Amino acid sequence: MENSPIYKLSMCSLENFHTAFLNWLGETYPSETLSLFLGKNHNADNIDFKNQKRYTKKYIYDLFITMENYEKEILVIENKIKSYPNDKQLREYRDSLESNKNAKFILL
Repeated sequence: MENSPIYKLSMCSLENFHTAFLNWLGETYPSETLSLFLGKNHNADNIDFKNQKRYTKKYIYDLFITMENYEKEILVIENKIKSYPNDKQLREYRDSLESNKNAKFILL
């Protein structure tokens, strides 16, 4: 039952509904879900999806994906499907991971 998408979605707020679905999709089909965002040519191992990942006391990322090949890569997805993006928030998110040259960001 806990692996059911309906169960996962029922455990979240309406604000986090879309992100919870993407997280379930990533946990269930990691390679296929990653290819939705990075293309089919992207090849990664040890793909890990985290929903509402607390990075520091200040930042909580909607969807935080780590991948490992030769180096650890990070993909941060900020979900603004039900709200307006805030430039300041998005810049701060980017700046918080600026030291990681393998970090990519997607705004939905």
